[in-house]
Amino acid sequence: MPLGVALRFVVLRGQVMRPDPMRPGAMAAISARKDAVESLCIKAREAGSIDIAVYNSSESYVVSGDSSAVQLFIEEAKKVNLRLVPLNVDQGHQFSLAYERDDG
Repeated sequence: MPLGVALRFVVLRGQVMRPDPMRPGAMAAISARKDAVESLCIKAREAGSIDIAVYNSSESYVVSGDSSAVQLFIEEAKKVNLRLVPLNVDQGHQFSLAYERDDG
């Protein structure tokens, strides 16, 4: 890839990935089976957008989405004693949120 193209890509990625103060996001890592994670995501969508962002293994995932949806996901996972860790991020980095942005 030519250097100029690579630099344009880096700039564009930075623009897409920067935090959106109008739509705060969050992420959480969870140890559970995929079907359990998907069920929790469906429930959490009552509060906003949320998706599985990373498939680490058959029982290790990262979810990402609107802060409110990730918070509901965490609460629901704790109710059924699933092990999870909220990630210290300022935005829910996932493509469904990144591509919904409208920066004018």
